Amino acid sequence: AYGLYAALALVTVLVVPMWVAVAGWVYGVAASVPVEAVASKVGWQVLLPLSTGLALRRLAPRLAAGAAPWVSRLSLALLFVGEVPVFATNWPMMMALVGDGTVLVMVVISAIGLFSGHLLGGPDLGERGALALASATRHPGIATMIASVTVVDEQVSAVILLFLVAAMLTAELYKRRLMRRMRLAPAPRGTPPGVI
Repeated sequence: AYGLYAALALVTVLVVPMWVAVAGWVYGVAASVPVEAVASKVGWQVLLPLSTGLALRRLAPRLAAGAAPWVSRLSLALLFVGEVPVFATNWPMMMALVGDGTVLVMVVISAIGLFSGHLLGGPDLGERGALALASATRHPGIATMIASVTVVDEQVSAVILLFLVAAMLTAELYKRRLMRRMRLAPAPRGTPPGVI
């Protein structure tokens, strides 16, 4: 999962500017995102935290194992505190998009990503789950950066946030179903008792 996440982050640096240029050409608008801007966003928001966590786990495994639950809770709390003003500002526009099929389309797009990753993930349920979640995951920071340089529409932030919520809820339903299947799956032959 970590390798896949890092690989996707690195590919993003090249793919995002390319697809923005293609989309701009298709829709007949001047749109571009500099590779350096995407690289900076991916480096600071994805690769630095990931490599810091992996290095700590390698150098001080006991400290990392003890700190992991607390760091996870703290990061979720900070994310929540940081996002409350953003959601409060965009809430009326987000609610304006509910009820016209927009949320349904967002859920379907997320489900297609989950389904595709699950199908291509091979026979191991854990690997299927990792690829499914990676296939359905979108980085809101990169989406916001693209929108800020290509679109002059304040509703875009509301769309990005609503998509994030719809995708998270869809992924949560998938994760619960996957965990239930993993608990019920028979242990591979030769697995010592208590390993699974």
